[in-house]
Amino acid sequence: MRTSEQRLDFYKELFYKEVDRRKDFNNAIIIPITLLTGVFSIIFYLISAYKFSYWGVLSYGFVILLAASSLIFIICAFHTIRFYSNIDAGFQTIELPRPNEIEDYRKSLLNYHKKASEVEEVFNDWLIEQYIMSTTNYQVNNDLKANHFFQFKKYFFYGLIALFLCGILFIQNLIANRSENEEKQKFYINLKIESSLNKIDTTILADDDSLTLLLK
Repeated sequence: MRTSEQRLDFYKELFYKEVDRRKDFNNAIIIPITLLTGVFSIIFYLISAYKFSYWGVLSYGFVILLAASSLIFIICAFHTIRFYSNIDAGFQTIELPRPNEIEDYRKSLLNYHKKASEVEEVFNDWLIEQYIMSTTNYQVNNDLKANHFFQFKKYFFYGLIALFLCGILFIQNLIANRSENEEKQKFYINLKIESSLNKIDTTILADDDSLTLLLK
């Protein structure tokens, strides 16, 4: 059977494991924030650079996929906020008592127990209870963070798929508009006749998009 000191060391170890786990989660908050900033920048670029020259299957598909990816990334942002703030059911962190409170409690035991061994045993049992309450609270807190972080990764993956398909349609739109612009380029041929009484001198003037034929 374990002594009170051994039990106290055991629960101390559990407590500090959850503290380290909490620190890791808090340090990881920069990852979803950075990723969401990047994808929303891409979405803004796609919607501003897309050429809505005519509404067809390509444009409707682009809008639907872009709206779907935006909605999915908004869900990711929601889980990021909950991951960081732990607003579930007004959740609050239960911390260990302050050092002065712990010492005051130990001294108060001297009024009820004459033997130092009894005081230490009761004190260790009380301290173990404090570690158990705080560790359990931290564990629930960390499990909530882990769940929201998992949900973020899941929906972020779905959002990337929708954004990738949206990018394919965006590239097709660029190619289609480039081909359309090339077809719309015109080549002008101008014929100018100044005098044809005696002789005819022919001069050809060529530019990038025009050809002038001058007869004198």
